Amino acid sequence: MNTEPVSVVIEGENFLALPTQHIGGAEPVTVDTRFAAFLDDVALEDVTLEDSHTLRARIPEGLAPGWHTLAVVGPLGRRAELLRAYYASARTLASLSARALLERDKVSVAERTRLLLTVENTGGTAALAVTPVLHRSGDGQVEVITEPVPADIAPGASASFAWELGAASAGDLRFTLDTRGSESTIGLEFQTPGVEAGPLQIRERAVLTTALTVSPRVVPEGYPLKASLHVTNPGESAVLEVVPGVPVVSGRPVVPLSGPVPASTDIPAGESRDFEWTYTAGTVGTLSFRVGAVGRDGHSGVEVTAREAHSEEVTVQAQDVLVARFSHVPSNVDVGQPFDVELEVRNLGDTPVLGVMPEAAGFSGTAQMFRVSDPEPASVDIPGKGRTVFRIRLVGTSDGSFVFSTGARGVEKTKGILVRAPRVNSSSVNIRNRAVRSVTVSAPTGEGP
Repeated sequence: MNTEPVSVVIEGENFLALPTQHIGGAEPVTVDTRFAAFLDDVALEDVTLEDSHTLRARIPEGLAPGWHTLAVVGPLGRRAELLRAYYASARTLASLSARALLERDKVSVAERTRLLLTVENTGGTAALAVTPVLHRSGDGQVEVITEPVPADIAPGASASFAWELGAASAGDLRFTLDTRGSESTIGLEFQTPGVEAGPLQIRERAVLTTALTVSPRVVPEGYPLKASLHVTNPGESAVLEVVPGVPVVSGRPVVPLSGPVPASTDIPAGESRDFEWTYTAGTVGTLSFRVGAVGRDGHSGVEVTAREAHSEEVTVQAQDVLVARFSHVPSNVDVGQPFDVELEVRNLGDTPVLGVMPEAAGFSGTAQMFRVSDPEPASVDIPGKGRTVFRIRLVGTSDGSFVFSTGARGVEKTKGILVRAPRVNSSSVNIRNRAVRSVTVSAPTGEGP
């Protein structure tokens, strides 16, 4: 600016004072440090020698706009000039200030955010080809998906620059942005001090997993059943405001009674929560449920959706239903040793079920075995709320273990429909070879008495 005095520093070589020795004078040696400096024909004020490389001076106000030649005259009267050494302007030259921010400073891996830089030209001339330079530090990793191009910034105007960043690995990351460009009038290149943004906190994506169970698996018409959605958060960030969806029922209808309980909950990292519904079973047949859940990532705030979980099939029977259980199963038996298992069958209804008999049996495991005799009794009528026990004799032919499975069936007396007790599994039975032990007795050696 030429509207007020400007202090300047002139740097060069051999700015030397002139010492003079006086013979018979009051001062034997005097040193002349007087330097003069000019911008064209305008004398600089208060020119002071600081050292052999540095002069300090003041440019008076009112210097004509444009380029000026600098001339320096030392104590010996020698003159040195530098063309286009100083530019005077009625306006301040381009001057940039910058500020930076992250649109989102908390993201999960594979999510994106934008880094924004606003650069303002507070000077009186244009700044050309303003180019921001991005520097990163920290243990997080991002991919630069898009980056800005250089821009010219007029006096008093601003420009915005944006980087789209993709979070690649977890950690914290800081950004420093330098701004480089040139002044439009004199072409002077400049670089602004770096501005910082961050930290950008990157965490692994929150995930929800689900499992859906319905109990009981066999239910009479009009009886209650319960659906339970088990939601797990295996990640490192909490999932907030987790809400289950509306269960979808396939197959026979049900009547909702209550749920979900709870309606919503937060799930901390590494923990699980359950949501429950109760229903009344409808007509005879089969049905199944499916339902998912949704929440909000406690770190990044984005939505977290759990896949729908599917239940196993539920059987709805007539109210006069049969249920079975093994009431006696031995744990260990020897190979070739016959043994009995006992199957208890109950009629949960009020109407008798006729001709109840065990279903065909099944075996699974490593042992070989076979059935010695048919179930006793072969069949039986079970009154309402009644029970009976069937005995089945088996024998194992090889060592190992096995599980025995069977169900039961009969005919409901009033409606004449077939009803079944679902197949059930016994506890494991171990078949073992009888241990054979031999003992060798040796007489002591030596002479008798």
